[in-house]
Amino acid sequence: MQHADVSEDSRAEHRRDLSRDADGSADSVDLATQPLWSLANSDGAPLVEYRAAELRTKRGQVYGPLTFVSSTRFVVLLGNRGDGRTALQLCAAGRMHPSAGEILTEGIDIVKEGRRVRRLTGIVAFRSIDDLEPRASISDLLRERTRWATPWWKYVPRFTEERTAEALRLVFGEIPLPSHKQLAGGLTETQEFLFKVVLALIERPEVLVIDDLDQVHDTEARAQIIRRLETLNRGGVGVLMVSSDERDFELTPPLQVEHELVRIADITGDRGPRGLRARIERRVAERRASDAVAGEQNAAATSPAGVDSPSTSATQQNQEPHA
Repeated sequence: MQHADVSEDSRAEHRRDLSRDADGSADSVDLATQPLWSLANSDGAPLVEYRAAELRTKRGQVYGPLTFVSSTRFVVLLGNRGDGRTALQLCAAGRMHPSAGEILTEGIDIVKEGRRVRRLTGIVAFRSIDDLEPRASISDLLRERTRWATPWWKYVPRFTEERTAEALRLVFGEIPLPSHKQLAGGLTETQEFLFKVVLALIERPEVLVIDDLDQVHDTEARAQIIRRLETLNRGGVGVLMVSSDERDFELTPPLQVEHELVRIADITGDRGPRGLRARIERRVAERRASDAVAGEQNAAATSPAGVDSPSTSATQQNQEPHA
């Protein structure tokens, strides 16, 4: 079973708050049943800031350079798959580093203080990172994630039907709750997405970094998810997500929280993918023209001596006077 990238320091930082003392003392909280939003950023730092941030690999430019400062705590980055969206989100969550420039999440440099950034972010809907084991039940997954964030000597009780409902209700709202015995493979797209949010919130993040809303194919289902994220955002949780279709956010009634829809292409500098694409197209055209000239020269050079090429023979025939 695969899990989100949760650092050891992150687990150590939250273990006391995530566990329930045997005597039920009030200074410990089981966040599966008592989520807290008191950690929301209070110093006014932007949710995310890109300072000429870019990522290059041996294969080329992945994203950037990007320059942007958010003004709200609900930010949607618009871009198509292949625009480096996943890598950009992993960088904002402190799980990857840009090759140049800076990225700040909640005012914290993700390179200089990566562990701190990982502690305050929860990642959702990243393929191959927080995928659910389809044969595991909801209660087992909740218990396992809670154990993951709890000291090994702390007993984590089983999630009964009632306890599971308590853990899910805040995130799911009016959306039907799955049974505690429900297998993950039998969840609807909406339930699966929101359940991943529930699991991420067990770590008490200040910000949810969400990768792929597009994996939910139904338009109405995406609208339901956005509404639930809106509710969490009103409660103090920052939302940084990506999408390919801004129409998903044209809701009726409209979103009641301040939010930003930002096209990745619009905050990308000339050295970024747009400029790169233009340079590639120009170089391809130049290469094709060069190959065409080289092909003609090669054909002329390899023609047998005394034997005219078909084009030359045809030209000579056309030039011969008629008898």
